[in-house]
Amino acid sequence: MKLRLAAAVALPCLALTLTACNDGTADPSADSARNASTPASAPAAAPAGDVPAYDASKLEPGEKKFMDTVWAVSDNRASLKEADAQTIKSVVAVYGLECLGDDRDREQVVDKKDTGARMSPADREKLLTSWRLDLCGRPDKGAFVKDVALTRQGFQKNEFSGDQEYGVHWKITNSGAEAADYMAAIEFYDKDGDFLGSTAAFAERLGPGKSTDGDAAAYPEAIRNGSVADIVTAKVGEVDRLPKG
Repeated sequence: MKLRLAAAVALPCLALTLTACNDGTADPSADSARNASTPASAPAAAPAGDVPAYDASKLEPGEKKFMDTVWAVSDNRASLKEADAQTIKSVVAVYGLECLGDDRDREQVVDKKDTGARMSPADREKLLTSWRLDLCGRPDKGAFVKDVALTRQGFQKNEFSGDQEYGVHWKITNSGAEAADYMAAIEFYDKDGDFLGSTAAFAERLGPGKSTDGDAAAYPEAIRNGSVADIVTAKVGEVDRLPKG
């Protein structure tokens, strides 16, 4: 994900940032001074009825719908208007790399940008939703959460190391009419409800109406914002379902 994130923070600044991209030739101290002297303000929304005026001639329908959303929430539309079709296509391609990740990866890209911090919650959600649905072609967030259940969870001793770990027993049931692959995020939270990290459960070519189950555990490497000892609960997060007709 780090490689995708590094790439995605580069080109999309054309569309999302309030200031010009720092390509290594700009003076970072000048940017810092300018930002320090400029009060934070939300980016101006596109005027009502504003028609996107960038070169979309090389975009597929889903890509164009996504870039129309970027246009609507960006205050850097002047740069988009000046960009040629190949540059626009390249911007979309870099955004598309994050389709390999999950919602948290895409949220991280948006929130690392200056505009992400200043964007209204409604515009932020609008951008992330279009990214998921239009560009990545994924269903609504949470559409298949109902297919995954955690039937048991709690601290247990690892049978090999003897260390304490937080384990879960999961069950995946295919609610669709065709066989499908599943990948479900299992997220861990502390007593304050803060996200600590995640692991995943998988099912391959699970038949319609069929179920499978298994075990997963939170290992120290998966906990980014605390320790395994901080976990008080596990929940089903994002669930991807890929039909295998």
